[in-house]
Parts: sequence; C-alpha cells; structure tokens
Amino acid sequence: MRFWLLLLAVSVALAGDVSTPAIGFARSATGDIWRVSGIAGAFVTESTELNGAVSAGFSTALGIVKFGDTVRVLNANGELVNESSAPAGAALIGFNAKGDTAAVYYEAAQTLTLWRDGEWRDVPFSGDVGRVAAVAIGDSGSVLVAVAGDRLSVVSVRVSDGAIESMSGAGGAPAGPVLLMPDRTLLIERDGALFVRDRNGSGQQVPLDAEALSHMGNGWVQARTASGRHVALRLANQVQIFELPEAQ
Repeated sequence: MRFWLLLLAVSVALAGDVSTPAIGFARSATGDIWRVSGIAGAFVTESTELNGAVSAGFSTALGIVKFGDTVRVLNANGELVNESSAPAGAALIGFNAKGDTAAVYYEAAQTLTLWRDGEWRDVPFSGDVGRVAAVAIGDSGSVLVAVAGDRLSVVSVRVSDGAIESMSGAGGAPAGPVLLMPDRTLLIERDGALFVRDRNGSGQQVPLDAEALSHMGNGWVQARTASGRHVALRLANQVQIFELPEAQ
C-alpha cells in the first residue's frame, strides 16, 4: 500500500513539472508582443507586458524589440538584458544560425548595428547599393543584407569596415516584405504569394499574401497577412503553415 501511495505522489509531482513547449514570440499588428507555446497546429498565445513595439524579431536565444526611440534585448525567456537609445522608426532584424547574435538595420537612419557578446557595435555599411529589405548574419560572421532594386540581391558585408565582400542575385524585385535567413534562404512576397528560395535558387511557393514577416523562434517565422491573419511558418523541406490565435 505504501508503495502505491509513493508512486501516486511521484506521479503528481512529475505532472506538475510538465510545461507547454515554448515556440517563441510574435508581434501583433498593434505592436503587442505575444508569447507562443504549444505544438504545431495547437498553439497558445499569451500576452506579455511589452506593448507598442514598432518592430521585433526573436531567435533561440535572443529577442530584439524596437520601440519608438529605444531598442530592447531580451533573453530566451523574454527577460530584459539591455535597453539602449535607437533611431526613430522601424527596424529590420536578423540573426546568426546559433541565434546568439543579432543584426539590426534602422530604416529611416540607414544605419546597421550588431548585438554580439553583450554589446552593440556599429557596422559602417553604406546603404547606397539599394534599398535594404532584410538582414541576417552568415556563417563567417559577416552581415548578410538583402538589397532590393530592379532585382533582389544578397550582399555580404564585412563587420570591421563595412566593405562589400560579395554580391549574388536572388531573383526579381520583391513586391512586399522580405526575410533573410543565416543560410541565405529568402522569404519573398511577390504578387500575392510568398516564395521561399534557398541559396541555390530553388524553392517553393506558399499561397500567402504576407504583409509583414519576422523571426519568431528557431525555425519559425511569423507572417501577418493583409486580411489580418497571423500565421506561423515552419521552415523545413516543405514549408508548413499554422494559424496563430489572438493572445488571451
């Protein structure tokens, strides 16, 4: 009898430790930051105390949240690590493959910065090569910049002096938002559909009229459509689409 009582007590204790798997964070159309958890197809979104964000992006280890004239760095749990002044307006946010380093491009000021090893560092990059559409950090540590003009190109920028190390074409000009991954995979909105293009030029078309794209967590991308839907994209061999409910 004592054995069964002990087993029951252990089972109850273990059940109390079970938690919903964390996926990442998302940003609503009004700038509220949501915590996203659950499993694919059965997500749970919860409100946080972060409201009024102009831009946001999240990786496995970092969160970058841009407000009117400040930028906050969060850890994987959404806790504040650093808050600094920043140029007004929106920002483009990207990460390296490990998710522990972030690149941020301030669109209005046309300045590029890097969060690495607990501090911000300016990258002397000149945006005169075209309109910057997305940023990321490549395997070598160089900042990758997707530049939109008559065509879309990916530029590798050396951090030390902002010199352009390489430039490669990535198809026609985008009609909407662009998101760039560390392995040079591109998500491109064009003509009411989302194209996912790998570094070799092959890819797939996703029937989604994305109005905004952002990093949500490891392997997950948030898309907001023109009709107001929030969806999570799982980037794999075949891109999967899941609805994100409104935060409770």
